[in-house]
Amino acid sequence: MTSDSFPHKVARRTFTILKVSDAWDWIAEAENLLVMSRELRKLGHRVVIACASGTGLAERSKREDFEVHVVPGLHRRKNPIAFLQAAVHVRRLVAQIQPDVVHAYRSPPHLMALWALRGKPGVPLVRTRATMVPPRPSAMNRRIQAATARTLVSADAVRFLCIEAGFPPDSIVVVQGGLELERFDPAARDRAAAKKALGLPADALVVGHLARLAPVKGHVHLLKAASEVIAKVPSARFVLAGPALPGMDEAVRGWAKQSGIGEQVLVTGKVDDIPATLAAFDVGVVASIGSEAFSRAALEYFAMGLPVVATRVGTLPELVEDGKTGRLVPPQDPPALAAALIELLQDEAKRRAFGAAARERATHFGAAAQGARLDAVYRDVVRDDAGP
Repeated sequence: MTSDSFPHKVARRTFTILKVSDAWDWIAEAENLLVMSRELRKLGHRVVIACASGTGLAERSKREDFEVHVVPGLHRRKNPIAFLQAAVHVRRLVAQIQPDVVHAYRSPPHLMALWALRGKPGVPLVRTRATMVPPRPSAMNRRIQAATARTLVSADAVRFLCIEAGFPPDSIVVVQGGLELERFDPAARDRAAAKKALGLPADALVVGHLARLAPVKGHVHLLKAASEVIAKVPSARFVLAGPALPGMDEAVRGWAKQSGIGEQVLVTGKVDDIPATLAAFDVGVVASIGSEAFSRAALEYFAMGLPVVATRVGTLPELVEDGKTGRLVPPQDPPALAAALIELLQDEAKRRAFGAAARERATHFGAAAQGARLDAVYRDVVRDDAGP
């Protein structure tokens, strides 16, 4: 038998992937981009990140030794001169690194990438759409979509909005955000110690809200509900964790004080070690009144084995199974939110059962699994673009 007779493993092709993002802050979309980039790098791909200067994405990506290119003018303000400046830079970057795939996040980078790829039919464009705002069913949008190999969305609800706008169904693919499950291990954390670290009593029943302090996140409705909860469950404490938009920190503290529950509400500000903070929670809540095209907070609650109370907005009804992993309530409805929280705080067995189901649900969103899905999308578009 010759050596040629032995079966051999064919090496999988690896790609150079250019990711373009105008994320202005360390938002869920930016974090997901970096998490997925880690997984792609593990699979052997070269990932190049183009982003705005001074952002969390730029700083963290550099710390992890990714190739980072700062793009002048790449920001969210509608400044046509800045947009053109950024588009020219992206075009030069494409010529420089010769990517196999360009992946744009949000509309401005999408348009820049389309322009940068003119005359380069061999480089497919992938776009992530992370919003619940329906695309306009216009001829222009349909032409843009026709030039885009795939649009990635976080849930079927977002996919449906794109299809309603006339986008080809085969071009819309659901790829959820990936969780690094090893970071979120409830068995590795001591809840009483985590509460003590936040200055809370060890026997407090903690309702945690992980979100930036912004009107859309529903803090005012949560605090109205908190008054009812504390009246029925005196040991309840509320932890509001996340960075604040200008004026929101003062507003939230003021609302809590006016409601007479200032001593029972802890506003932590930005959290660096999210699993350590979540370890202190008994229930996780998402009180948003809109948006939530992708609720990373809900998934992180799941990963920490927490039951979740969430509003019926965005993709949350697809994530939270009412009566199994938590409770779903209408948005802007403090009494309903309070009732769901009271139910769980007063029933430890139900909290445990919902939390166990939530942890199991989290495994579906593991970073490795979602990274493999993204890898498959890239392989599909490169094959499609190359032809038979």
